[in-house]
Amino acid sequence: MIKCLANKVIEFSNGTDKVRTAIGFCELPSWVEKQNYFSLAVMDGSIKPFTGTSSAKQEDLIKETEEIDKLKFQQTELIEKMELIKETELQKIEKLKAEIIQLEAQKKEVILKKK
Repeated sequence: MIKCLANKVIEFSNGTDKVRTAIGFCELPSWVEKQNYFSLAVMDGSIKPFTGTSSAKQEDLIKETEEIDKLKFQQTELIEKMELIKETELQKIEKLKAEIIQLEAQKKEVILKKK
């Protein structure tokens, strides 16, 4: 078994068996380590195996993952705030456009009355 830390759910298959990671700490069968997809997941940081790592290294990985999760959460909050501001600004623009159209109509009425 391979102990690892997964940042997302990933499914591995060896033709007869299938296994999925859990987000967070999980154990995977040793055959998973031979899969190309596992190597790619390790390279892109989706999975961090604990094989051959000391407990201090494991604690560092846990802290790093917690910090990444915290930053992702903050990023999501900022994106939500940005979308809210964007919607508010679009509403203001639409209101100004309506006012401009109304003023144009009033201007035309004044011009027509003078004629």
